[in-house]
Amino acid sequence: MSAAERALVAGLCAVGLGDALYLTFFETSALASCAPGTMLNCAVVLTSSYSRLLGVPVSFVAALWFLALGWTQAMPNPPRALLLLLSAVGLLGAVYFISIELFVLKAICSFCTLAHAVGLAAVGLTLRRIAQSAELKA
Repeated sequence: MSAAERALVAGLCAVGLGDALYLTFFETSALASCAPGTMLNCAVVLTSSYSRLLGVPVSFVAALWFLALGWTQAMPNPPRALLLLLSAVGLLGAVYFISIELFVLKAICSFCTLAHAVGLAAVGLTLRRIAQSAELKA
């Protein structure tokens, strides 16, 4: 992966980190955004039982994930297992929470959607990095 591609992933992680911290602030301060009464309703998502993991806001866990994945971009050769683990967590987490929003809560948080989108893009580029490094070793 080129330096420019690593910088792109790091930039995506920075956007995701900022968004996740913003969501953590909203979730912990009980402030709501988006229009209540519509499918685009951050309050429904951020106050649901799905918004916390063992008492910790999921958005804070996401912030830690973005921080970890962004940190790997500064490493010239991060451990493949670490990249795979972070990619799996990001992919499964995004698919799980998108499904919860659409099919269980029937509400979408635009800020959550931004986190999902940049997270999935970062995962895609990270998986590409893994594939390229495997090709170089072969």
